Amino acid sequence: MSEVGQTRPRRPPPWPAYSRPALLRKRTHFGPVESGLPGWTPFKDLAIAEDITGYIKAHDVILSFPFDKMVTGHWNRYATRQDVETQRDYIHDIERNAVAALKSVDFYGVASRIGTQNLAHLFDTYLNEVAQKCADATVENWKARLAGVDVWTNRHCQQIINALRVD
Repeated sequence: MSEVGQTRPRRPPPWPAYSRPALLRKRTHFGPVESGLPGWTPFKDLAIAEDITGYIKAHDVILSFPFDKMVTGHWNRYATRQDVETQRDYIHDIERNAVAALKSVDFYGVASRIGTQNLAHLFDTYLNEVAQKCADATVENWKARLAGVDVWTNRHCQQIINALRVD
């Protein structure tokens, strides 16, 4: 028993924090809330996920369950397996485009253009250019397939770029 004021170590849940499953009685229905918006791009910043790598992997985890419909907790309809596959493919496309953007945007070119006196401005400009290049490569392929791509793809690119740089 913990003393007042002490914190007990928390055991991590078996699911990432952004995707708490709410399994329904019927085997054909599945409900990982906050894991997807059917027909839409994920909510801003990859659904405000804290674990980007886990968020990316969650699509395959979800698809490992047998289900016909998924209760996502949002929007006006259930998601289908195809919705999850589409969103997974969108996220993987962002990953590929983020890697390509990180390789192609020249940090030193940005530095020579804006200077190195303000390092915060330099890194912010560089990362914004990388994210924009990723978004430009992604949006054209997805704007007819998922709603909201024009609004949130740049933010998704930022999240994945940060994960690639840090993880």
